[in-house]
Amino acid sequence: SPLERWKRLGPGWFGVICELDGTLTTDIDDFHRSAWRELATQENLRTPSEYELRQRHNFKAEQLISQVFNWTYNRVEIIRLCTRKQEILFKQLERSGVVNAIEPGALTLLGVLLSNDIPCVFLSQSTRSEAEHLLKNSSLLNRARVPLITADDVMSGLPDVEGIMLCSSLMDRPFERIIVVGRSLQILEAACELSVHTIMVTGKQKAWELRRADLVVDSLDELCFQNFKNL
Repeated sequence: SPLERWKRLGPGWFGVICELDGTLTTDIDDFHRSAWRELATQENLRTPSEYELRQRHNFKAEQLISQVFNWTYNRVEIIRLCTRKQEILFKQLERSGVVNAIEPGALTLLGVLLSNDIPCVFLSQSTRSEAEHLLKNSSLLNRARVPLITADDVMSGLPDVEGIMLCSSLMDRPFERIIVVGRSLQILEAACELSVHTIMVTGKQKAWELRRADLVVDSLDELCFQNFKNL
C-alpha cells in the first residue's frame, strides 16, 4: 500500500542491533583468557587449555566452570569463582589502562542512529557488570538510553539467537526488519539462522569469512543512513 511504502522510506521501519564486544568496544578477549588462567592458579585448579578458553565465545562463565573446565558442579562455588574471575579481570583492565575502550567510529555510528530516530539495542556476550565496567568512563551509553542485552539475560552464551530475539522484541520489530552490526562469526551465524540482515566489520576475520553478510565494511566510519536503508 502507499502508506506502507512511505513507512519503508523512514528510519522507523527497521531496528539495529549493535554487537558491543570487539565492535563498539575494544576486544578484551585476551584479558578474559588471562583472568581465567590467573583464577586457576590462585584457586589451585587445573589450568584450562587454549581450546577450552576459546569456548568462552559459546558459553556463559558459570557454564564454562561446570561444563567445559569441569572445576565444580556446586552452585555456590560456581558463583564464587565467577565473582573472583570478574574481580581479576577488572584489576587487569585497570593495570593495563583499558578505559574509555570505544572503537573508532562507534560514537559516529550511534550518532547516525540517534539522529535518524532508528531504534537500537546493544548486545554483549559479557555479563552486565563487565559491560558496564568497560563503558563506565565512555559516553557510549551516556549519550542515549540504549537498551543493553547481556549474558545475564539469556540461558546460553552470546552471541546467540536468543539474544537477537530479545533485542527484536525490545524494539518491537520482526526479524526481517532487523539489522545486526557486528564483527564476530558467532553473531553472523546467529543472525543468518534467523534470516536477519547483517553488516559486518572486518577485524580478526577475513572478508571472505564474512561473505554471508549483506554488507562488509572495514570500519564503522564507513556506515551511513543510506547503508541501513538499502537493506
